[in-house]
Amino acid sequence: MFASHINLSVTQEEIEIGLLQTPKDPNMTCLCFVREIEHLQENIRHHRTSKFLDLQPTEKGEPVELDLDAYERLTILRDQEIPKRLNKENIVKLKTTWSEHGGINATDSRDYLLQLCEAFYNKMVWLIDKNLHDKYVEEDEYSRELLEVLRFRNRLSRDFLGRTELLYVVEKYVTGLAKGVPMVVYGESGTGKTALIAKCAKEAKHWLSGANPVIIVRFLGIVTNFNH
Repeated sequence: MFASHINLSVTQEEIEIGLLQTPKDPNMTCLCFVREIEHLQENIRHHRTSKFLDLQPTEKGEPVELDLDAYERLTILRDQEIPKRLNKENIVKLKTTWSEHGGINATDSRDYLLQLCEAFYNKMVWLIDKNLHDKYVEEDEYSRELLEVLRFRNRLSRDFLGRTELLYVVEKYVTGLAKGVPMVVYGESGTGKTALIAKCAKEAKHWLSGANPVIIVRFLGIVTNFNH
């Protein structure tokens, strides 16, 4: 056990404790981002390769060679042990190519870095939302109403299809192309007014990205036994 502990890097030890050995469900707290760099091993002599691979001195006169033991342990950890504990939704795999300027840099790897940032942000939001949805919330009338309204909005907007021309009309209004005039959505019963409003409430932050809007959503009659 002592020898095994010595062979573990600090990062791997953290993974062992926080992911592989935890009695709790790691899918509620852990995300795994896997990066594949094409042509990495072909550039093993580059002075920056050690930032991406475990290397060791060689007795054959060459400067360095791949640390096969470390590489094998990392492969097992990445391809076998972590997937046993994490669902596919918690694992993100991204691919980039070795740059002739030395691995990954802000210029040659711009698309990959943007993709990584976007994936990280989206997965973090997803994980937080997942925890908030499953976490016990104190049963008071205000928090209960809020949860009911948000669940109702999400359910309707998720099932919303078509009617892009109506969405565009509302988007134009929300983004300020029809200032100073209130908008009223009306129609006969069953024509989808509530679903349209739910979809608009869901999309409003995208329409106003950068403006940090405050969106108040309220659907009358969906919360039972609410007294105000």
